[in-house]
Amino acid sequence: MVEDAQGKFWMLGADSGKWYVHDGQTWVEAEPPELNQSKPKGMPPPTVQPPSKPASKPSGKLRMLIGTAIGGLFTLLVGLAVMWGQGALRSALLGNAATPTRSFAFVTATPSIALPTPFVPATLSPSMTPVIIVSIQPSPIPSRSETPLPTVSLPKPSETAPITFTPTPLPATPTIALPPGLYVTNFRIDPAEPRRGQAIVFYPTFLNTATGEQNPRWLVYIYRRDNLKSSFGETAVLGTTIPIGSSEQKSAANWKVSGLTNCEDYIARVAWQDANKRSTPFYKPDGSIFEFGFRVCP
Repeated sequence: MVEDAQGKFWMLGADSGKWYVHDGQTWVEAEPPELNQSKPKGMPPPTVQPPSKPASKPSGKLRMLIGTAIGGLFTLLVGLAVMWGQGALRSALLGNAATPTRSFAFVTATPSIALPTPFVPATLSPSMTPVIIVSIQPSPIPSRSETPLPTVSLPKPSETAPITFTPTPLPATPTIALPPGLYVTNFRIDPAEPRRGQAIVFYPTFLNTATGEQNPRWLVYIYRRDNLKSSFGETAVLGTTIPIGSSEQKSAANWKVSGLTNCEDYIARVAWQDANKRSTPFYKPDGSIFEFGFRVCP
């Protein structure tokens, strides 16, 4: 096989004696251009040593023998490896010499973290015993100066004067400053001992501490003594002008009890009503709800 100046490969056929050029994929019969230009007439083409023929493949029987030999060699190697692992072959070749062992130390690098130094309180060593020294200075004792007792001259029996006592006035009751507002301080009913079927009139006493007259819409709620959550009855709502100071007002006379067989006890409360007809009880000056108890009999 030869290569021309253009980089093409040429080969002379061993059997045909013809030239072949390789076109990149296969061999194609062709005449070398150099031979056409330089070959004298009547001269044969230069002899080019053709490549040797590829060795023929071994026959099937030879391949089987080679495969058997390779398999036997592989089996022998595997057996030797097993014997070596079990120690038999190693003991035969090396004797009883101790097999050196290798120890591997795996070191794991621990990252260095700068932690803040914790506060450690001071401690006493076992040989040190705390001693607390308390200095007590005695307080000077005040000196006593003895005062002589006064001399008392008692009058003679004939000169004894009548004993008079001067009464000590009691301290005045302090005045309680009430917040400006309208309070109920007293209450009475008419008749004082109502009977079944009688209309009862209520007379609450109002205390007006505001800066001017008050015009509340008020009424009286009546409760049974054993149920102070739900009212048993009520009077009509009245609009009254209440002056500054204390004044007694009269309720509507439209409440009475009927159908009684035994005497019953009731509680009366005075309340004022806003524009939305929500009622709020009046309080006494001490901050508690004003209540008045009475009894109605048959």
